[in-house]
Amino acid sequence: TKSIHLQVIEIQASEQKGELVLLSDGVFSIQCLVLQPTLPSGGLKPYCIINIIDSTLLQDQPVVVGCHVTSSSSSLIGNPSPYDPSHYGSSSSGNSFNTSSAITGGDVHLEPVDLSQLTPEPISALNTFNPDWVICAMVTLKSSIRTWKKPTSEGKFFSVTLSDNSAEIKMTFFTEQVDKFYNVLEERKNFFISKGKLQTANKRFNKTNHAFEITATSATLVQPAASTAVIPQKIALTSIGAIADCVDNDRVNLVGVIKSVSGVDELTSKKTGDTLQKRVVELCDRSRDIATSIDLTLWGESALSFAASEGQVLLVSDARKSSFNGVSLSSYSDTRISIDPDLPEARELHEWYLRSDLKSEVKLSQANFSSSSSKALSNRDPISALVDLESQALSFSSSDKSRLYVRATIQRVTTSRSLW
Repeated sequence: TKSIHLQVIEIQASEQKGELVLLSDGVFSIQCLVLQPTLPSGGLKPYCIINIIDSTLLQDQPVVVGCHVTSSSSSLIGNPSPYDPSHYGSSSSGNSFNTSSAITGGDVHLEPVDLSQLTPEPISALNTFNPDWVICAMVTLKSSIRTWKKPTSEGKFFSVTLSDNSAEIKMTFFTEQVDKFYNVLEERKNFFISKGKLQTANKRFNKTNHAFEITATSATLVQPAASTAVIPQKIALTSIGAIADCVDNDRVNLVGVIKSVSGVDELTSKKTGDTLQKRVVELCDRSRDIATSIDLTLWGESALSFAASEGQVLLVSDARKSSFNGVSLSSYSDTRISIDPDLPEARELHEWYLRSDLKSEVKLSQANFSSSSSKALSNRDPISALVDLESQALSFSSSDKSRLYVRATIQRVTTSRSLW
């Protein structure tokens, strides 16, 4: 048996001249018998770390026949779950104690099972009744690292959206797990993932349709998967023209081409007194064959680091709809922006933008625009520019019932004489 370090979780006396001990490697736990001759004076203590130098199997019961205590600990390391050989594979030695990982110096040093050898479950099947799940998923969205600070706690976190061909689910990483996994997980890459905590999705912060979400723990395993392993679901996109029909604070995903980008403005928060950075990006698409634009407001680091320019296409995920200044969008901590994404909708929109002069345009972000005007315009023919009215009118006969639609600002109203 190779020398391994494990943590003692629970201890109870045994009639077999030793102690029945629940041991943990930080990921899994297993019960074994530690024989009396190998026990230290005073016995084992909960949470101490022991170095097992010899072990065997007695009627399928792991038995430690040689060990010594290397260090003590005041708390449980990791979040171990019961080891199930039928699920993770039996011991390769056949006659000795074997685990999937080891603990050295009080820290978890993982030598995990190969998740690619297990059968992954579809994301749609994940639920809280099965803690021993494994999924194979693509990271379709990855947030930046955010921080929080409260009187009782402070820390950092980031989240990813994981997708396969059955569904998508949100997974969040906190504090130590941020350092461990942020540089490992990459967008558009596939991973095997296991040992996360499943809980009911908080729909206030979760845009996915899944009933649950995942929180990473100290036992979470993440391993790369082949690039062909996953065919992710198509992202549900909302056209800019349809955003006006959404309820305020609704989260939307959209693809839009950049029409203009403002500089960074600074303002002071009335609530906290903090200085805030703000940048406005005007996005445009072809909603119902009408060029339609909307303002997206970026805040903080998103505003400072924004590097795209006019004509590039953005995939914006989890922006929130607002009725400020007509209809607009605002970014939040979990809003994700991808520049020139590899999506057919993005390529199609960019080609349309290159051949369009954008003379006829509906601007959702202006003070006098409302959702009712959006619905009225959406059911009409394309809007004509004033400069084109004369040429279009000449093509109509006196009996022609065709109509022209114009969207313009009234500059003057004359009431001193009749309109004819």
